[in-house]
Amino acid sequence: MTNQINQWREIGDFRNHALAHNLRDRKKMTSVFEKGLSSYDIPKNGYDLMVLQNCISMIKKTFESAFKNKLQVFQTYLDNMQKTQQKENKFKNSDDAKAVIDRIVSQINQNILKLKMETGD
Repeated sequence: MTNQINQWREIGDFRNHALAHNLRDRKKMTSVFEKGLSSYDIPKNGYDLMVLQNCISMIKKTFESAFKNKLQVFQTYLDNMQKTQQKENKFKNSDDAKAVIDRIVSQINQNILKLKMETGD
């Protein structure tokens, strides 16, 4: 299955350039549009995407089948970690939020006044 996926020789580069690095080749510091999206050796039509999707699905199912018990234990661990690591909300109600916003606006206004006094405007 991975051999089939790897037949699209630039699928990893495309993932890195288009998705992970905001449509640019980080090493060459160029946009993917300079190369052209259609020039990548990647799935290009619905049939290619169907093969890719099915390969990924089969890999996922194989992994889940082989490691079913370990995945359940790990999922339970993650669920428990999430419960213990949940942070409290910063603002309990709209009055708290408005007070913070008012404080920020006041700070901005004070900074503007200070800047105007320093520059003579």
